[in-house]
Amino acid sequence: MTSNSDPAASDPTASEAVASGVPALESLARPSGGFVMVAMDQRESLRQMFRAATGERVGDERLTSFKLAVAREVGPYASGFLIDRDYGFGRVAAEGVVSGGLIVAVDALRQDPDGPVEDTAIDERVDLAAAREAGAVAAKLLVIWRDDEHRARRLETAAEFVRRCAAAGLLSVLEGVARPPPPPPARTSFLVSRVSTRLPRSERRRRSWPSCGLISTRLRCRSAGQHRRSGWSRSARAWTR
Repeated sequence: MTSNSDPAASDPTASEAVASGVPALESLARPSGGFVMVAMDQRESLRQMFRAATGERVGDERLTSFKLAVAREVGPYASGFLIDRDYGFGRVAAEGVVSGGLIVAVDALRQDPDGPVEDTAIDERVDLAAAREAGAVAAKLLVIWRDDEHRARRLETAAEFVRRCAAAGLLSVLEGVARPPPPPPARTSFLVSRVSTRLPRSERRRRSWPSCGLISTRLRCRSAGQHRRSGWSRSARAWTR
């Protein structure tokens, strides 16, 4: 008979983790049980911060040297230190400057050079078994969460990440960032019809197109305040009452 107190008995992922010798959560904590973790896995976002501070777009070597400097200064005091493969994981692991648990980022980021992260996937270049041999105790995956048509794909990506970490003998750290779904398309034709029927018949043809432009760009209230002396803004205000 299986005991309910054994999580590995009912959870295949937990069973794999036990078999692989996954480190305990305490490997990312201080002796007191608290977590003091440093995240240095930013890539294009860190480049954007440098540009905002210096006015220049810095190269890869500057990003790597900065992350190494942070690891050497604060790594000895952190209970966990997160860094990515491209900009310093190998060197931080080799130098042994992090006294706490070393975490490798395994997220491939979809991000424009000057924009936010829009989506992620598992970075297939990261060898989790090799990362563990180098000294990592955990891996981390960023998930940009939107309740949209890609919900199932994101759930499966997160589950696959946990399975891979368990098989490699690593703790899995999921970082979720929620974003709103895209807005629905504007109902321009309906708005034009509603605005037009509020106007006198003699004015409908002359004012319907400006009113359409005002409303379809979702600026009807603000633009009405800015242009309250124009006739078409008055028609928009009448419709919004």
